[in-house]
Amino acid sequence: MAGTFAMGSFAENLHLHFPKLFSLPSAFPYADSFVTVMSIVATYLMVQKKAECWLVWLVVDVVATYLYFSKGILFVGIEYLAFCFIAAYGFYKWFKDSKTAVV
Repeated sequence: MAGTFAMGSFAENLHLHFPKLFSLPSAFPYADSFVTVMSIVATYLMVQKKAECWLVWLVVDVVATYLYFSKGILFVGIEYLAFCFIAAYGFYKWFKDSKTAVV
């Protein structure tokens, strides 16, 4: 959460720090920051082969789906909606396989 807050605070003021690059304030700085920070967390968990990574990906994808549909970026919103199904299936598969794995 600290990373989301720090990155969101920075993104919220990009138009003040770099007015030539960003003429308007960020529309959803904290939601965008949440997606970025939690994607890094999910990637780390995935590298560590933790089944929980799929739940993090699912949350990230749900937030990103809402975010892109809210911004009117429909194609990317549909893409993230598909990612929601992939993450849900990934969690289901890993959970199911972990039940049958011999330790």
